[in-house]
Amino acid sequence: MTYNIQNGGLDDGSTERLRLIASVIAGAQPDLLVLAECNHFDEDEGRPLHALADELGMCGELATFDSGYHLALLLRRGGVLHDLRVLRSGFHHGALVADVTVEGLDLTVIGTHLNPFSPEARVIEARRLAALGDGGGVALLGDLNSLSSRDRPRYEPSTWAPRYRARHL
Repeated sequence: MTYNIQNGGLDDGSTERLRLIASVIAGAQPDLLVLAECNHFDEDEGRPLHALADELGMCGELATFDSGYHLALLLRRGGVLHDLRVLRSGFHHGALVADVTVEGLDLTVIGTHLNPFSPEARVIEARRLAALGDGGGVALLGDLNSLSSRDRPRYEPSTWAPRYRARHL
């Protein structure tokens, strides 16, 4: 399962939205989960991630990025994380690559949050991720940021606040 929880699941500082997200995830009972936009999950020694993982009966690892749009990988207890690599260079946000065993299946999990503003950049990022596959079992999860034509106007940089334009462009 993958889920972009948007701004760390917080809504104006309230944790109610994150509790609702946790209930959706709990209902799906995923064996593995990649969360995008785990903003603030690195604060307080990772307490937000560990609290969510405990609530879901999962174990979690956080991949942090300079953008603040962190990714998290959570595994149902009993799953084994063998290796976790964080990819920062060449990505708008970043990616994680994890070798795991879930339900006896060895799998490489690639979690990402692709560039939200440029289809061309997304293709470049996707090609980089595709090159990571070694021919074995690979799962690509994350926010791939594919926009419909109806979404495009709100992502037009000329309409953004100057500080947002400076940050992303």
